[in-house]
Amino acid sequence: MPQERKGRTLNVILPMSWITSVWAVKGIILLLITAFLYLPWIGFGEQGEVHFAAVSWLLYNGHDLYTAIDSATRYSIQHGPITYLINGAFMKVMGPGFVTAKIAGIVSLLFTIIVSWLWYCRFATIRIALLLLGLEVWILLHWNQIYYIRPDIKMLFVSAISTGLVSTLTPCWGGLAVIA
Repeated sequence: MPQERKGRTLNVILPMSWITSVWAVKGIILLLITAFLYLPWIGFGEQGEVHFAAVSWLLYNGHDLYTAIDSATRYSIQHGPITYLINGAFMKVMGPGFVTAKIAGIVSLLFTIIVSWLWYCRFATIRIALLLLGLEVWILLHWNQIYYIRPDIKMLFVSAISTGLVSTLTPCWGGLAVIA
């Protein structure tokens, strides 16, 4: 039997028991706990984060983001400037450090979860929206760099916003996206 909400029908038959709700809530809690435990940890999860933190701080202290190929201080990498600008802005406001270098990734993760939840609630019942969000966070838990300061979570956040905007502006496409 299809679940209905706000005059739209989500034509998906899903096993909706209390077990799936508990599974979804556990995934959300687990992702948030691991992200918030990572935040105060003195260190980075992988070597690329050191680069992102250092170059972000250098950028806000007047250094070039991309150095010349023959420069003695060569520290450029292939990523675009947005990651460095976002991470550097947090460090400029809050001061440099492990926590401030990581905070942009955690904030992006939280906003991604919120945007996804709002989008799922727009096209499905609360229970199915919870199941979809649970599925999303369990997938994110297996993406071990999801809340690092790398560009991954920022790209996912922009994708979530874009999907939400497109589905809001064109409801028929949004319904297809939920079913897919």
